[in-house]
Amino acid sequence: DLSNSIENTTNYKCYSSSDQFITLSGCVNCHLSCATCNDDSRNNCTSCFFPKTLQANGTCTCPPGSVEHPETFECICPIDQYLTTEGCKPCNQRCQSCYGLDPNNCLSCPNDLFLEINNDCECREGLYNSVYNSCGCPPGFYSKGNQCLECDKNCQTCSGPLMNDCSS
Repeated sequence: DLSNSIENTTNYKCYSSSDQFITLSGCVNCHLSCATCNDDSRNNCTSCFFPKTLQANGTCTCPPGSVEHPETFECICPIDQYLTTEGCKPCNQRCQSCYGLDPNNCLSCPNDLFLEINNDCECREGLYNSVYNSCGCPPGFYSKGNQCLECDKNCQTCSGPLMNDCSS
């Protein structure tokens, strides 16, 4: 019987999982914020999951700018940023949300772009404006589906074909 034969557990190890520690009654899971630990409290971690760092008081902390999710204890950033060991960094300007800096690290795109299979955000077909080097219709046109259609002749900019659709 393990509990009767072990007086000091320092020479024993849990082999089923590295995120457990041994007690007289067997292996116990570490707190979710710890990768490895000495007990099940959040301030007795011996190592941390990426990208957290181990503090002198035995806790694991998230990088600057990120916050710890209250249930999963994962570090999270604002939607338009991605997580590094140094903290939250802004996504590429083409991405609405991302997992890295590169243009092909997008998870979602702004409204005028759509997410390609390679995780890059591209203009919707027919909406690339080479004059302004951007997505969207040029002045005097409005977007409908994947097309740029002409505004009423009295409009410089508009949201539809009629004169009361003019925005300027």
